[in-house]
Amino acid sequence: GGGARMDSKLTITVLDEAVIGNERGDLPREITAQFNPTELTLQKAAQIAEQNIPGLDSPVLQFVRGQSERLSVELILDDGSLPAEGMSVAERMAALYQLAKIQPETHAVPRINVTWGSSLSMNAVTESVQRKLTLFDHEGAVRRAVVSVVFREYRELEEQLRELKLESAEHTLLRVLREGDRLDQLAYEKYGEADLWRELARYNEVSDPRVLVPGTMIQLPPREELSRGGVR
Repeated sequence: GGGARMDSKLTITVLDEAVIGNERGDLPREITAQFNPTELTLQKAAQIAEQNIPGLDSPVLQFVRGQSERLSVELILDDGSLPAEGMSVAERMAALYQLAKIQPETHAVPRINVTWGSSLSMNAVTESVQRKLTLFDHEGAVRRAVVSVVFREYRELEEQLRELKLESAEHTLLRVLREGDRLDQLAYEKYGEADLWRELARYNEVSDPRVLVPGTMIQLPPREELSRGGVR
């Protein structure tokens, strides 16, 4: 809650250690706004499917999935308005541009954290960077620019599952398999009966319970639904 303090600056922190100070040298650990933005645009949406049923006046709406939050911000860069802070307009633009580029070290765009005082903290990836050059010196070097950046919220799967409280008794627990997991152990943890591993395998259509692939999602439904054979 509360607004950002007047002396705090919007800061982009790179979370992927491997890409900081890479061979291009364009990506520092932190990129601090030279001027704080005058506004932030936050957009959150849900994907909704329409089911058209003959004879009804309106389609039936069905929730499909949530979409990640978008943060849009304009950053003004100006070489002449502030004392030298170590990064020129060109250097700041290069660093911001790298946020939207696939990094050879990770084969992905960098994961970042965007913060501004107490009003904003978001783990994100960069969806787009648009640069508008507005002032040049007599040699053609950029002296002023406006960089429009769109960030997409980045959240780990297990964090989202915890927030949804899918572990409660009346809900299906979604579990991401880790190295060494066994169905009889999972059956005992969830139901107190290790022998239910067969029903668990059938419910999840696991062809060989002895070979569980780490990273696979396993559903642990309520006990009564497991016994019914798991019509999904």
